[in-house]
Amino acid sequence: MSARPLAIGHRGAPLLARENTLESIGAAIRHGADWVEVDAKLTADGRLVLLHDATLERLWEVELAVADATFEEIRTAVSAVPTRSARPASGIPTLDAAIEIVSRHDAVLLVDIASPEIATACAHSAEVAAKLDRLAFTGDPDALAVIRAALPGAVILMSWEERGLPSGAVFARVRPDYFNQLAALADRTLAEEVHGRGLLLSVYTVDEPAEMTRLLDAGADAIISNDIVALTRMRTRWEATT
Repeated sequence: MSARPLAIGHRGAPLLARENTLESIGAAIRHGADWVEVDAKLTADGRLVLLHDATLERLWEVELAVADATFEEIRTAVSAVPTRSARPASGIPTLDAAIEIVSRHDAVLLVDIASPEIATACAHSAEVAAKLDRLAFTGDPDALAVIRAALPGAVILMSWEERGLPSGAVFARVRPDYFNQLAALADRTLAEEVHGRGLLLSVYTVDEPAEMTRLLDAGADAIISNDIVALTRMRTRWEATT
């Protein structure tokens, strides 16, 4: 087990700044996140950018699919959006810009990868290769298998949303460092099984303090949360009583 459970900001600190932006990453780090999780998408011209959805509609109010637009088209479209949110942001950043921010701090960027195509782009990124010690990867097992094959030294959190562990074949392809389980399915029995395999247990996405405490007591090595302020406070209280 890790010496101290990790506090991971989900999409940065989305309660404080718009998710998957440089402002959100910075806010998570300022409020004590050890790692910051972000989502990577691939533009039509092969740029890796931070966004969870396939389109800009929910977050930026623009009906534009990331995969169908160049980075410059995306940047132009977002810059024209009126600032009505209480959590304004400077725009959709590249993955390289996010890596630069965490590299200036004692933090790790956890990149959520949804497809093998995105994984391949990450694996061929010069910035990713240069800053691999400041990166970890999570997401789709098929995508993570691409990362493992291309970047053998990468830290990988294999996400899973089913009760029980996956087959040995899945583990063999991904060779994860962490088993990343949906929080509602995680308990002490799972933690013991995961640790017995020589892996660490991470859980997602946990925003309620009581649930944070339950999972820390169960043996979680990392918790991913939208509320990084509550998570870091709860971890401090938990550490004082254990």
